[in-house]
Amino acid sequence: MYYNDDAMGMFNFSVLFFLAGLAAPEKVPQRAAEQLPNILWFVSEDNSPFLGCHGDSLAVTPNLDRLAEQGITFQNAFANAPVCAPSRSSIITGVLPTSIGTEHMRCKVEMDSSIVYFPALLKENGYFTTLRFKKDYNASCPKNVWDKDDFWDINESLEGRKGKQPFFIFYNTWISHETRLHPQKDRYKYFRDSFEYIDSTEVDQWISKLTHVKPSQVRVPAYLPDIPEVRKDFASYYEFMEMMDLEYKYVVDYLEKIGELDNTIIIYSSDHGGVQGRSKRFTFESGLKIPLIIYIPPKYQGKERKYIENKIVSLIDLPATILAMGDVKAPKSYQGHDIFGAHKARYSYGFRGRMDESLDLVRSLRDKQFRYVRNFYPEHPHGIHINFLWKAEGIKAWERAYKAGKTDAYSSAYFEPRAIEELYDCKADPDNVHNLAADQQYAKVLKRFRKALKSEMESTNDIGFIPESDFYANCQKAKIPYTLYAKNQPMKAIRKAAWEATSTNDEGKLMQLLNDQVSAIRFWGVNGCIQQKTLSPSLLTKLKLMLNDSNLTVQAASSEALYVHGHQAEALKKMEQLLHSENPFVALRIMNCIEVNHINDRDLQRTLQQISLYEQQEYGGEYINNKINFLRKKSYLSK
Repeated sequence: MYYNDDAMGMFNFSVLFFLAGLAAPEKVPQRAAEQLPNILWFVSEDNSPFLGCHGDSLAVTPNLDRLAEQGITFQNAFANAPVCAPSRSSIITGVLPTSIGTEHMRCKVEMDSSIVYFPALLKENGYFTTLRFKKDYNASCPKNVWDKDDFWDINESLEGRKGKQPFFIFYNTWISHETRLHPQKDRYKYFRDSFEYIDSTEVDQWISKLTHVKPSQVRVPAYLPDIPEVRKDFASYYEFMEMMDLEYKYVVDYLEKIGELDNTIIIYSSDHGGVQGRSKRFTFESGLKIPLIIYIPPKYQGKERKYIENKIVSLIDLPATILAMGDVKAPKSYQGHDIFGAHKARYSYGFRGRMDESLDLVRSLRDKQFRYVRNFYPEHPHGIHINFLWKAEGIKAWERAYKAGKTDAYSSAYFEPRAIEELYDCKADPDNVHNLAADQQYAKVLKRFRKALKSEMESTNDIGFIPESDFYANCQKAKIPYTLYAKNQPMKAIRKAAWEATSTNDEGKLMQLLNDQVSAIRFWGVNGCIQQKTLSPSLLTKLKLMLNDSNLTVQAASSEALYVHGHQAEALKKMEQLLHSENPFVALRIMNCIEVNHINDRDLQRTLQQISLYEQQEYGGEYINNKINFLRKKSYLSK
C-alpha cells in the first residue's frame, strides 16, 4: 500500500501501551493485563455516513454525535469492499481479499497458514474476545479466535470473562442492514428483540418517540431518479439510523453499568456504504465511504500531536490499530497500518468482485480529492439483476422508470455499459456522476492514478485476475488455498494482460494474448476481443478454435466474444453445452452473458428450464439458482 512517513497522530498511547507517531519497534513491550484497555468495536451494516456528526441534518444520532465530540471523527474513512463478506474478510485477517482470494461475495476459501485473525492475537495477550454472532468472512473461523461468539444481548457478552480480564467486544448490529428496505410485516421486530433486558413497554416508548423524516425532506443523489419510491426508502432508512443510535447507547450504558466505560476504547464504523441502489456493492463514494469514530478515554490519552481527522484511513488499517491498542505487534502479513502511527496512506484501495450472481471485476483508488475506478468488464452494466438487491421497492421502481424513458443521463447510466476508466472529483462531485477521465484538464491526475493502481495491484499481489471459475476448478474440492494455486501462476503477467485487454486496440497484441500458454492470460485476451468494435477475420478464426480451449472459462468467454461479433450460431451451441458444466461458475458466466447481451434463443431457454438447481449448501449455489430462476422468467427469453 502507499504510505509516506509522516509523524501524525492525535493521541499518543506510549504512556500505557504503545508508541504512536514513531516507527514500530521490533518487539512491543508487554504490559500487565490490568493496564491494557478494553476495546469495543460497534459495527453497523450497510450505511454511509448518515450521522449528524458527519453533517447530515436529517440524521437523529445524538449518542454517536456525542461520541464524535469526545473522540476523533475520521473524514476520509473507507471500506475496501462495498459489500459485507469481502469487507469482513479484510477486517478479520488484516489482508486485502484481493490478495487471498476472498473478494467474491460468499465464496468459501481455504486460508493460507500465514493468515492470522487479529482477535486470536488479542486473546493470546490476555484478552477475552467476544463476538455478536456474525462472522461472514468468506472462510471458516478457527476455534482460537473467539472466547464467545454467540451472544445476542450485550448483557451476555462477557459471560466467561475472568475477573478484570481486558476484553475486546465486536458488536454487530443488523438494524441498518439493507433488508430494512425490503417489505416487512413488523419493521420494529429486530429493534425490540435487541433489548432483552429492557421492559418491552419502555422499548415501545422509544419507538413512539422516533423521528419520522418526510420523503419530501430527503436529498436524492444525482445517480438516482427522483421518484416517490426512492424518496420513501431514504426517509424510512433515517428511522433505522436513529434506532441504531439507540442500540449503540444501550451497549455503552452496559459498559457504564459494570464500571468499565472509563477503561474502554470505543470504535464505531459501518462495514461499508449503502444502502440504496448504486451504493452498497459499488466502488463509488456511496459504497465505500464510511463513518469512523474512535474515542479514547482520558486515562489512555497521550500527548496531542497533530490533527489526523483528514487522514486517509481504510478498514484494512483497523486490525493493526486494534492490535497496537492491545499491546500486540501486527503480523508481517497484515497490509494495513496502525492509524495512530507514523504511516500516512496516500490512497485507499477499493475493489469489487462477483456480487451474488453478478460477475464483475473493478479496482478503485481514492485520495483526499479524487476517486479513480477501472472497470475490467466494462460491457457489464452496474444494473445486472441481483435477486437480493431487487427486493427493495426503490430499485424496482428505478428499473421501471428507466425502461419507460423517465430517467435522465445520470440515473440511466446504471443500466448501461460503463466506461473502462472513471475519475471523479469527490469534493465537487460527491455523487460521482461527472466522469473526468476524458477531460484533458485532468490528464496528469489520470496518469498518476493509473500508475498508482498498477503499483497497488503489484505490491499487494492482487490474485483476483484469475477467474473464480478457475480457482473453483483447481482448489475447491481439494481444499487448496487460492494463494497456493496463485503462487504457481505468473500473476504479474496475468495482471498485465488484464490491463492491456482494457486499454488496447492492437490486434497483434490481442492475438499474442490469445496464443499464450497460460489460460488466465488467454481469458483476458478474449475479454479484450469482447470490448473491440470490430474484429479481423484472423481473430474471429482464432476465437472459433478457442471454443474448444482446454480451459472452460476461456471457452465461455470465447462464446461471448463470437456472439457479440456476429457469429451467433457457433456461440449459442457452445453456450448451451456450458450451461451443463459441472463448474457452476462457468455456467454462471454464460448466464451473465445471456443477460448482458439480451440473448433471445429458444434452445438456451429450453436448457435453462432443464438444468438442475444447485444444492443450496454448495458454494455459490443460492446465487446461481437466483440467476437461473431470473433468466427462466425473463420475457425476452420465453417468447
